Amino acid sequence: AAGSGSASSAKAARLTSAGAAPVEHTVPPGGQTAAWIFIVGTLLVVALGLFPSLRPAFPDADGKLVPIGMSPVIEMVMFTVALVIILVRKVKPSLVVEQPLLRSGYVAAVALFGIAWMADTFISANQQTIIEPLGQLITAQPLLLAVALFLVAGLTTSQSATTNTLIPIALAAGLAPGVITAMWPSLIGVWLFPANGSQIAAVETDRTGSTRLTPVPIWHSFTIPMLVSWVSVVVSGLLIQLVIPS
Repeated sequence: AAGSGSASSAKAARLTSAGAAPVEHTVPPGGQTAAWIFIVGTLLVVALGLFPSLRPAFPDADGKLVPIGMSPVIEMVMFTVALVIILVRKVKPSLVVEQPLLRSGYVAAVALFGIAWMADTFISANQQTIIEPLGQLITAQPLLLAVALFLVAGLTTSQSATTNTLIPIALAAGLAPGVITAMWPSLIGVWLFPANGSQIAAVETDRTGSTRLTPVPIWHSFTIPMLVSWVSVVVSGLLIQLVIPS
């Protein structure tokens, strides 16, 4: 009994020194079914992305059938997956609202659909003021493409919009494809400001409090990893493209 008590005391001491004991969540009945439904939805999204012919197509202004974009496809498929899970597992909608992760999901959705689109609209409306000087900078100093990609990605919070805007300018300036590819990871600049959905979701779901934002917009838990990754990956890419010809 004494040995058992000592062991319990030692275990309690270890838990006290290491922090709170991990919380084990039991998987509710039907959890496996819900997971498989989610996996099927994810695979469907991947298939629709790889094979555009599978997507619904509608005529454009010229009467040519054009498949709908992947953004609405992902939204429709995953919302349908959520509905199927609720119907199949007979989940009460009121319980869904009470889930702790739903708050972070709402915040991330606001960041993606609100802040990102607002920034993209702002950049589009001020293209002559923001994009054209960066284009002239790339034309005059092509190696500054990495800086331009980083800044525009941070302002628009959109890697695709930044790529479509600046990469054609870089190609017209005569940059080698290998150099452009090496600098393309500069799109990590989407983490420059805390307006990215993944950032906000990470802060909301981190119960340790170690992932956080600060009153200074460009200084947060993602700043140092972002800068280290940006510099190291771009430098490594430039060194690799010297060895491997484009």
